[in-house]
This record gives sequence, C-alpha cells and structure tokens, in this order.
Amino acid sequence: MTVVVALAHKGAVTMGADRLAVSGGGVMVPFTKVWVQQKHGLKWLFGMSGTASFTQAVQEQMEFPPNPPGENLYAYLASVWLPLMRDKLLKRNELFDKDGDVKNGAAMLIGVRGQIFRLAPFSIHRVDQSFDAIGSGEGAAYGALYALEKLQSRLTPKEKIRLAIKAADMRYNTVGGKYDIISA
Repeated sequence: MTVVVALAHKGAVTMGADRLAVSGGGVMVPFTKVWVQQKHGLKWLFGMSGTASFTQAVQEQMEFPPNPPGENLYAYLASVWLPLMRDKLLKRNELFDKDGDVKNGAAMLIGVRGQIFRLAPFSIHRVDQSFDAIGSGEGAAYGALYALEKLQSRLTPKEKIRLAIKAADMRYNTVGGKYDIISA
C-alpha cells in the first residue's frame, strides 16, 4: 500500500514516496518509506514498498561491505550486497509467510551514482530507463513519469516526482498522506 518513485537526472537520483501505511485494524499511520545512507563515500537512496516490518528490518540490518573503486556497481549489488541482505532478512522471517510462500509486495528501489536499481527479495535489476516506481500506485506513477519524459517537461526532478506520487494518490486509496522526496 504505497508508491515509491525514482528518477535519474544528470548523474543524480531523486526518490519520493507517500507516507500512508496501515497498522493493525486498518488504522492509517504515517510512515517514512525513503531514506539516505552515507557509506564508503557514497550516498545511497532507498525506497521500500511492502510491510513496515520489512522496511524496518532492511533499515536496521543494512550492511555495506566496501565496494572497491572501479568495481561494477551492479556486480557488487548482485554478488555481495544482495546475498548479505537476503540472509539477514531470512533470519528475521521477513521473506516468507507462515506457509513458506514469498511475502507479497516487498520491493525496493536503490539510487546511487546516478543509477536506479530495483530489488525484489531474490533478484536485483538495473533500471534501463531514467525512472521507475514500485508499490500499489506503481502504474499511475510510472505513467505520469513516462508522459513527463515524452513531453520533455522542464520541471525539476523533485516536481516530477511530486506529480507522479500525486497521480498515484488520486487513483489509488492505498496511496496518500504527506510525501517525502530526497536526492543524492
């Protein structure tokens, strides 16, 4: 129940998300879904969809072994960082439900060095276009960013992200609250 949007522009990434989350009994509570971490001289942007416990587990368990200068960032994320994160999430029972099925909705966008990566619990992919979105509002946000790109909009990345989140907010009752937008 969310939307997280990322946009790469001129060597940087801007990411945003709504703050709507559902607590026990269907109570709506504000929840921050995007954040920045500084590790080994790099600013990493993270945006999560899925349960609050999944997001908190990732925030608490985040480890970054050094990425040697010049090493392919995608290779590092796929072969070093992802297995480490997956093992930590498995130990916290954040990847599977009680029946052993993969929990639905858990996804992450990562922005670093002007690139966007999409993470699902067992794989990571470099995003080929300059934007991506995850969560229940993904379709509306993705469509808005696609249209803005095709129109060659002169809006700032932050303004584009805000419009994409707003498009999802207007379409889905699972997106809402205040918006957080960060850049690195």
